[in-house]
Amino acid sequence: MGKSLQASIVIPFHNSDHRIFGAIASCLTQTVSDIEVLLCDDGAPSSFLAELGEISDPRVRLLVDGENLGLAERINRSVSQIRSPFYFRMDADDLCVRNRVELQLQMLASNPSAMVVAGSCYVMDEDGAIIGARDAADGYIDRPSLASSSALVHPTVAFRASWLEDHPYDGGLRRTEDRFYWYDNFSNDTILTTSSRLLFYRARRKFGAHTLRTAAREEREQFIKRTEPGATRLKLISRSVLRERARIAAELLGAGGALRARTIRQLGDRERDLATTELRSMAVAAAVLRSKKRI
Repeated sequence: MGKSLQASIVIPFHNSDHRIFGAIASCLTQTVSDIEVLLCDDGAPSSFLAELGEISDPRVRLLVDGENLGLAERINRSVSQIRSPFYFRMDADDLCVRNRVELQLQMLASNPSAMVVAGSCYVMDEDGAIIGARDAADGYIDRPSLASSSALVHPTVAFRASWLEDHPYDGGLRRTEDRFYWYDNFSNDTILTTSSRLLFYRARRKFGAHTLRTAAREEREQFIKRTEPGATRLKLISRSVLRERARIAAELLGAGGALRARTIRQLGDRERDLATTELRSMAVAAAVLRSKKRI
């Protein structure tokens, strides 16, 4: 497929959460307008697909194949559908800062060795109230930093599409696809991060024990698959078991949110006011998009 546009923002979704209209509106109001927004259905109800299909902005494309593949395989399939050299990840309940695409394109242009650019973000609760920020450093990320679960906010990631095609996600993973993507594909001077805020990221209030157990089991299966028997494998699996128990206990005690909040920095009054103002403008754009199906 021809690469005629500057950037492609790809939003996989699998349910009928209307917050996706905010995500779409935040993409369509970027300071770079020569973009496309791909909505990749992963099993949403047909009535919701019909509603999304009414969006008349030509920059929005709805891709439907009737399958439920999971996020990793959905990313793999969508990369061949984009019409630009750059693939921007995006979750359906998050919001792009207005100059996100411009900033990341500038970084990719200025750093030819970088295959991936990610960055900082504002953090919202599930109701859309700003609760703080997750900060990234300026520069290339190293493997020890990448091992931290908070090192990358994955919806802030922008790839060179050619690199993503050559380095696909493990399509068989449903809970740990991001962790093992970087585990498998890390190399020095590949992943560049910026302290600039790129996204309004929506943090979940609570995770169920079943979700945590499923993720931990998948994680340990992959450690066994990817490492040789010995001390390293035993250490990774032992840490996984301890993390699983701690997270489940924290959720049961109502302290899961506090545990996750350790990676969130509180904002000063000016930062919060600026972010709140931008959020309000996005809410207006989302309402217009949903009512008129065009911005």
